[in-house]
Amino acid sequence: MELLDRRVLREGIVAGLIGAVLVAIWFLIVDLSTGKPFETPALLGAAVFKGLRDPQALQTTAGLVAGYTVVHVLAFVAFGILCAILVAAADREPTLLLAFVALFTVFQIFFLGLVGILARFLLGAILWWEIFAANLLASAGMLAYFFGGHRALGRTVLESLGRVIREGVVAGLIGAATVAAWFFLFDAAQGRPFETPALLGAALFQGLRTVQEVQITAGLVLGYTVLHGLAFVAFGILCAILIAAADREPALVWAFVALFACFEVFFLALNATFAQSVMSSLAWWAILVGNLLASAGMLAYFFLGHRALGGTLLGAWGGVVREGIVAGLIGAVLVAVWFLAYDVFKGHPFRTPTLLGAAVFRGLTDPGGVERELGLILGYTVLHGFAFAVFGIVAALFVAAAERQPILTVGLFMLFAAFEVLFFGLVTVLAQSLLGALVWWNIFIGNLLAAAGMLLYFFRGHRALSRRLRETWPVED
Repeated sequence: MELLDRRVLREGIVAGLIGAVLVAIWFLIVDLSTGKPFETPALLGAAVFKGLRDPQALQTTAGLVAGYTVVHVLAFVAFGILCAILVAAADREPTLLLAFVALFTVFQIFFLGLVGILARFLLGAILWWEIFAANLLASAGMLAYFFGGHRALGRTVLESLGRVIREGVVAGLIGAATVAAWFFLFDAAQGRPFETPALLGAALFQGLRTVQEVQITAGLVLGYTVLHGLAFVAFGILCAILIAAADREPALVWAFVALFACFEVFFLALNATFAQSVMSSLAWWAILVGNLLASAGMLAYFFLGHRALGGTLLGAWGGVVREGIVAGLIGAVLVAVWFLAYDVFKGHPFRTPTLLGAAVFRGLTDPGGVERELGLILGYTVLHGFAFAVFGIVAALFVAAAERQPILTVGLFMLFAAFEVLFFGLVTVLAQSLLGALVWWNIFIGNLLAAAGMLLYFFRGHRALSRRLRETWPVED
């Protein structure tokens, strides 16, 4: 019994149990997030054993849960043994490895179809993507187990895909962590920590219709965080595949950039579609900023690992962007330090960023009622730094252009003058009620210091600029 020897059977049973346990854990998390533990196995058990037609008539019992769990485990063990047979055959004939990988793809389609046939009346209560995500987790766990026991086969796959998958997973986690950190700051600034993942989780897991119904629970936050992380990892792997292709064909780097642009639009559209009921409570610009920050982090990671591609895409502009970001951060730090010094002198440390954060994130109208909060301070600081970095890049473009056309040096000074006016205009529009609490000359001096620091940085890096500026206005005798 070469094909069905003890090792094959043992590997198949263990792999099947790993897959079954991962699916069970996933659905336990989903059910806990809805406040209905064990509802999914009970629903599927009722559909299989009792022909349940109406999910509302369900009564979750230990018998239904246990009965479905046994069937579920047996099905996964049978699938695991089939996989183990293919793995054993692939040890002798490596070309069969493709059939093994294809089997997992067929498994996804088969399982979704089987649920559609046996429990089609429950598909309103059990969302298709929940089933899909569960089977992806099971497939990943079982594949990891098989390749861990058959390292030669694992190396055959990983030699071509290992770096790509690793890069994609890391990039995806960077993006997911960046978005999560941004929304944590955003929610904390509004005094409602974890509200955004709870709202999105409630919309996806519970079909939430009104935001007033939402209760922030660990289950909702955890469930959405897992789904959010998996989505970013999948996107990261797709990006890594394109990057690997662009290493061989550099022109494809533009397809890689286009993918990020599509990602922004897709994510906004996805939120509007699946979380339409809560979009009124989620600021669209906050979602856009979160995804832009994630994109920036992921792009930085990819281009640090593939410097030649970064050079292909940016060419000489890479230095311009870097210079602009540094200049912007210098300006942001100078403004922050000035406001801190002013607030400390007045005996109210961090009052200015607290007031501005409250105006931006909470629409504050009464400055007297605001209290200093770390969330408001950090949230406004991140937004403040991001805005200065964008302005710094624009200024760096003017500096680069002025190297070729000296007259544009005047445009650089006009840009900084316009920046002063723009900042005052934004404060007037977004924080009109605070203008009595925020002294105008305090804001003006802060921006003057930022402008001076940024210009000094630019002129130190481009010493010919000051000489060309003097040449623009020749002195007449």
